[in-house]
Amino acid sequence: MQLKKEISLQLPQEFLDLCMAHKVYPETVLKGFIADLCDIRNYVSNPRDDGYSSNGSDERMYARQWFDRCWYSMPDFSQFSDEEAEPPEDEEE
Repeated sequence: MQLKKEISLQLPQEFLDLCMAHKVYPETVLKGFIADLCDIRNYVSNPRDDGYSSNGSDERMYARQWFDRCWYSMPDFSQFSDEEAEPPEDEEE
């Protein structure tokens, strides 16, 4: 199983209102949170083309704590099987 690299989702008005109140694009908030959660760092000396960049060490720590507290990292929480999580045999790692 390969997860999609691009998804489309409806954003709740409350999230859009929050972004508008702080004059920040929703994409910026979501990309920042993903970068913090995944420990993606964008160094000035070696910038990433995709624009993902962590907001700092505390933000990375709190994003991971949020993820863990939501049970997503627990062994019993799974939305697909172990077999589905394995890469196809013909793909190189």
